[in-house]
Amino acid sequence: MATTPAVEEVKKTGEDAKKQLFQRLFSEDDEIALLKGMLDYSAKKGADPCADMNAFYNFVKKSIHTDVTKAQMMDKIRSP
Repeated sequence: MATTPAVEEVKKTGEDAKKQLFQRLFSEDDEIALLKGMLDYSAKKGADPCADMNAFYNFVKKSIHTDVTKAQMMDKIRSP
């Protein structure tokens, strides 16, 4: 069964909209760097990274390849 160009265009537009709704901010490497950063921060500073997010953000931001805000990093740490 052939689809009309209008139907195909709607399907393409719908797929594009789905891609635009969810765009990955942190790569898998960034997620791993964030987790390792939490461990390193705890080991070197003797403190919970969540206790002082400003210090942790400054500690780990060089390890993350993506430019993220402190709020985005905090959301990432809190999300499952």
